Amino acid sequence: MYMLRIDEIEDEAERRFTVYGFDVISKDNIESYPDIFFERDTAENFIEMLNNSDIDKKQIAEIVDDIICAMCSK
Repeated sequence: MYMLRIDEIEDEAERRFTVYGFDVISKDNIESYPDIFFERDTAENFIEMLNNSDIDKKQIAEIVDDIICAMCSK
């Protein structure tokens, strides 16, 4: 199961931002991926897609890396 997480971060200029990520919840543990998205809708849509798919939880770190690389290249 994947759940939304909401965090507050501060940049070098001491500006505060709300950022979104998700937690991967299994019966054995919780794995957190914070600070991935700046828009809540984007995070919620991504989490909904994960919850409705058969993606292997072992692939999540690679998917997150791909998302961050794609955002950095914009």
